[in-house]
Amino acid sequence: MLAVVAVDPVAVPSSEAERAVPALAAFPRRHEVILACTARTTGEIGRLMAALRGALPRFRFVALVAESTGTRPVDIHLLRDLLDEGAVPVVMVLAAAAVPVAASLAAIVDADALLRLADGPDGGTLQMRVHCRAG
Repeated sequence: MLAVVAVDPVAVPSSEAERAVPALAAFPRRHEVILACTARTTGEIGRLMAALRGALPRFRFVALVAESTGTRPVDIHLLRDLLDEGAVPVVMVLAAAAVPVAASLAAIVDADALLRLADGPDGGTLQMRVHCRAG
C-alpha cells in the first residue's frame, strides 16, 4: 500500500509532538509512504526528520521542497525514483496547509490512501483517513 500522510504541526500540539513521531514512524515500517509536511517555523521539518531518523535509523528520509501552488508540487520522476529506491520522501511546503499538497501528491502517484496526522480525543495523536482509493 502506498500512503500519503499530511502532517501539519498546528494539528498536533507541541505537548503531543513526542507521540507524533512514533505514529509517523509506524507507516514506513508497514507501507510505502510519502510525508507531506507544513513548515511554519525555521527548523521544524529538520527536527521532525531528525526524530524520524532516530526512530528508524535504517530508513532513508529525503526532504523535498514543494511548491504550494500548481498541480505538481514536486518533480514526479524524482518522487517515483525515491519510492522505487525504498526511500521515504518528506515533501515540505512552506507556510501553507499540508492536506492540499498531500492530496495533489496522492493523485499524482495514484496512492492507495491519503491520511493526516491530527490531535486525538484523549490528547494522543491519531491518523485520520481522508481518502482511500477504491479497489
